[in-house]
Amino acid sequence: MIVSQRPAEIDPTILSQCGTVFAMRLANATDRSQVTGTASDNLEGLFNMLPALRTGEAIIVGEAVQLPLRALIEPPAKNRRPDSRDPQIYDPRSIGGWNRPKQVENYAEVVENWRSENPRTGSNPNI
Repeated sequence: MIVSQRPAEIDPTILSQCGTVFAMRLANATDRSQVTGTASDNLEGLFNMLPALRTGEAIIVGEAVQLPLRALIEPPAKNRRPDSRDPQIYDPRSIGGWNRPKQVENYAEVVENWRSENPRTGSNPNI
């Protein structure tokens, strides 16, 4: 079994040895062409649907199925899911990050310092 989110990085010889392909959503054209190249020539139209597949949906072609099919693969049970999550950006109980109170910035001072710099010497008389 070969599993990859970037099929274009897999050697074509390795992919050609796979008898059955489960292709899930792929938006990258290079990755799609690599997967399309592993299947029969008459299935190219089927693989054009890869960018439009839903999460968990796959196109299955090859020796394990009599006809190419589109299937919805159920995610693992909640107690068997990998311990991975998206990073938490906003936490109402936290005091840092995005929850930090907005500071009043003195942009007039920044602009004044910037304009007073000498581009030839890189020096600023105000600092």
